[in-house]
Amino acid sequence: MPSLNRVFLLGNLTKDPTTKTTAKGIVVTEVSMAINRPGKDESGNQKNEVFYADVVLFGKVAQIASQYLKKSRPVFIEGRLRYEQWEKDGQKRSKLSIIGEGIQLLPDRQQEDVVQERPAPAAPVTYNEHGEPSDIDF
Repeated sequence: MPSLNRVFLLGNLTKDPTTKTTAKGIVVTEVSMAINRPGKDESGNQKNEVFYADVVLFGKVAQIASQYLKKSRPVFIEGRLRYEQWEKDGQKRSKLSIIGEGIQLLPDRQQEDVVQERPAPAAPVTYNEHGEPSDIDF
């Protein structure tokens, strides 16, 4: 039977991305996200469950993330889970991490507010028979 290892995350960055370049020249960017899951508590009151996730991006995706993502910016990340094991001070350790393979930049809430606050034109624009705005002199 085939297996599937896909993760889809939609949330906001909790801090600015951290970017490094490996000795082989590969760009690696780490981002931390907060993902809200709306729900209700036992009393029926609205309650948000918050999940925090760390994502590692490589190559071109990492470059884009480091260039455009900032703290509080919403982002959609698609990737896969990776299970890591190591030993430290004689104790076995393990971690389930997320490898981001694609990102989609989403509109920043602050930018949306600016767009929504633009004043409407004073009067509708009318066009002449040539398809040009009639209130503009050429």
